Amino acid sequence: MQSGYLAKRVEMLEKTVDGAGGLSKQVNVLRTEFLQSKDETRSESAAMRAEMKEMRADLIARIEAGDQETRSLMRLLHEEVIARLVLLHEGLNGRRKKSTRAKKRRTH
Repeated sequence: MQSGYLAKRVEMLEKTVDGAGGLSKQVNVLRTEFLQSKDETRSESAAMRAEMKEMRADLIARIEAGDQETRSLMRLLHEEVIARLVLLHEGLNGRRKKSTRAKKRRTH
């Protein structure tokens, strides 16, 4: 009895593995789906890398433009400070000259 039961079980297993909806067909379907998914993921990753590279280039360009603007503003502010210092220096020297002249006049 055991051998008949065992033979029947082996036969059922073979039918399951090789049958219309058998295991080998299911494995092939899953393999195909996996390979398709892998290809899609690869192409999407490549597209994402390209987009990120483009975004990086755009970001670098914006930063460089901002740096140029900052340098221009710094240069302008520096020139303005120098001009103000010159005016202050001239104003102070004019006062000193006047005050020394006034002292000389008082002493004479």
